Amino acid sequence: MAVNFLVLIFFSIFEVENIFKSPEDFKEKNFFKNIFFGKEETERFLSPYSISVFDKNIAICDGERIFYISKNKVFRINLPFSSPCMDIALGKSFIFSSFPQEGVVGFYDLNKKSWGKIDFPLGKPNGLYYDLKNEEIYVVDT
Repeated sequence: MAVNFLVLIFFSIFEVENIFKSPEDFKEKNFFKNIFFGKEETERFLSPYSISVFDKNIAICDGERIFYISKNKVFRINLPFSSPCMDIALGKSFIFSSFPQEGVVGFYDLNKKSWGKIDFPLGKPNGLYYDLKNEEIYVVDT
């Protein structure tokens, strides 16, 4: 079921295409892809840092922003911090995102469409894991 859903996402909701065609094209260049928003609107994004799936929703972080795909729609979520995000975890109503350079874990409320943050003054949060059963976020500190 999950595999069928991912195939559906990649082939019908948005199109991802490589711009560079040969290994020589990758030398000293960023690897970009396109995401399709419908009505012929596309946006370039860096290769994903992190991808998180929950139910029939998917969140992709490219370090500079988050793309949230839900019910055949793609939403672009701008990051509230100046440093890039490293990892994301998708919960029932939140997208959690780690910002090690800022020393925070940001959380985006999907209902209120707003950001909040959890400070980590003694470390740098990096990896994230969301326990769906207990609705708890686990943070790997580097």
